[in-house]
Amino acid sequence: MVLVESGAIPLVVLSRQQDPVEIINSTLRNAGHPVHCTWVRDVAGLRDALTQATPHLIFLCVSDADEATAALDARQRLATQVPVLMVRDVVTEADLTKAVELGVQDVVTLQARPRLQFVAGRELHSSRLDRALAGTLASARQYRDQMKAFMTGSTDAIAHVQEGIVVDVNPSWVELFGHEEAAAMLGQPLMDFFQQRSHAALKGALV
Repeated sequence: MVLVESGAIPLVVLSRQQDPVEIINSTLRNAGHPVHCTWVRDVAGLRDALTQATPHLIFLCVSDADEATAALDARQRLATQVPVLMVRDVVTEADLTKAVELGVQDVVTLQARPRLQFVAGRELHSSRLDRALAGTLASARQYRDQMKAFMTGSTDAIAHVQEGIVVDVNPSWVELFGHEEAAAMLGQPLMDFFQQRSHAALKGALV
């Protein structure tokens, strides 16, 4: 069992040797990132790591093209949104072009540590934003589902209105206005459902 300190940023490093893991760990910690690196030695280990938890960043310290492709395929199937950095001894234009083709975010070396810190920091920031957005969208979907369930089960006539336009109604609302289907009522101004003489009082009540 691996103990991870509270607040640590989980990373996965695919490498045959332990040295790259230690260099990445110390380099990023020196830059102020409280990372926790999980070391995996092969693609099978990467699959296991991605199945158990979702890291914020993946480092591929592999030179074999087939192994890199297999690792990226595992990422694509198990952790699509996780950014990947390729580690090379030197960075060439050919490496950068290939990285783009494979879907890797960037190529770094362990010798150029300031650049490693900058690139990793950039990708960690992007990952945090993506995770925050995903959480916000999940909360919005949960709220929408709860609202839908409440409206459907309520015997009161309820309409969901956005900027004065009806975007959803429950069965009781449909029945109240003598319709058979809700579709005919959606997209209509809320005020169209009320007599003209009541508009002023209704607007005041809504305000």
